[in-house]
Amino acid sequence: MDVYSLPKSLDIKNLRYCLDNYVADSLLIRRKGSEGGQMLISEYLEGKRLDFQEKNLEMDLTIDGQAVFHFPLNRYTHGFSMGYERPPIPGHPADAEHSLPLMGGKDPDDPSLISPTRSVLRHILDGCLLEIYFTGKVPLQFHSWKDKARQEKYWTVTK
Repeated sequence: MDVYSLPKSLDIKNLRYCLDNYVADSLLIRRKGSEGGQMLISEYLEGKRLDFQEKNLEMDLTIDGQAVFHFPLNRYTHGFSMGYERPPIPGHPADAEHSLPLMGGKDPDDPSLISPTRSVLRHILDGCLLEIYFTGKVPLQFHSWKDKARQEKYWTVTK
């Protein structure tokens, strides 16, 4: 899976845009590995509406208007990232991974890449890994340099 960093300052805007404009097909929340790794939420979202409310540096996730998880946002240091699940490269084993640098060094629209089948918006918040999967490709565009010397870029969700 290739992964692209999004700037923290645009987290709420990117999350809102994704939920309003793309089909969220599943929600996974688990403790990060160093905190036990146990699954807290695993929800298939077909026919359901995932949403959130953010205020006073807290965020509540809802499914069809019912609260399902609360993030106090006490440990919140980085922004979201967007990952792309791509089908195997023709001529390579079915379980072959695309090997790309994690910080989005390669352009997500590079014509040599196979179009993604799913996109995942992910974040570590309050010791939990939040993953929201979307059908197809949620497009990104270059936002700014994270570290130009290392060719690390920030991206943002686009139309």
